Amino acid sequence: MKFGIYTTFYNCERFVDKIFTSIENLNYDNFEWHITDDFSSDNTKQTVLSRIKSSPLINKIKFIEQTEKKQMYWRPDLFFDNTFDWIVVVDSDD
Repeated sequence: MKFGIYTTFYNCERFVDKIFTSIENLNYDNFEWHITDDFSSDNTKQTVLSRIKSSPLINKIKFIEQTEKKQMYWRPDLFFDNTFDWIVVVDSDD
């Protein structure tokens, strides 16, 4: 089974390292993690982009620019093709 994980970050730079560490420690390998910034007004986007570059999962992560606020949160199906068996949200402060 192939999982799609998605996370939208909004003004939560303090949680970025924690969620990256959590996803990086998964024992399952057949997934992609789709990430977006939800038009944050703080340094969240820069923090996320920096963390992606240093992540051992860099090849499993896709950073996606949205065209409108909460687009990925409400319509994850627009960001995943039909090769995914499951699409799971992991909220940015989980």
